[in-house]
Amino acid sequence: MGEQPQKKDRFSKLDDSINQDNQSYIDNQLLLQNKTIEQQDRGLDQASQGIERVQHIAIAMGDELSDQNRELEEMERDVERTQGMMKRTMNRLNKLLNQTSDKGKIIMIIILVVIIIGLVAVILAV
Repeated sequence: MGEQPQKKDRFSKLDDSINQDNQSYIDNQLLLQNKTIEQQDRGLDQASQGIERVQHIAIAMGDELSDQNRELEEMERDVERTQGMMKRTMNRLNKLLNQTSDKGKIIMIIILVVIIIGLVAVILAV
């Protein structure tokens, strides 16, 4: 019977050693998992910041496009108005040219050229 307690002691030491090894392994795995989670959190934070920057850039681009669209619409209205003025002026000049002599036509052509240059300057200034 003397061997029983020694076997128990020997097995209990072995059990304690195995339990200690298992606990050490579990603790190491938990540390690894926590480090992995922290790394993933940092990566997600960086991705979130990047997405926010892209969102701000997209909003700024949308605002800029809206502004440019308004400016283009204004410019289109100005060009249409200028075209109407040019057409009316050309019609008046044609009527006037048909009613005047050759000398008067030359003067009218010179005046017309000056008016056209002025209109082109106005259009380019806008």
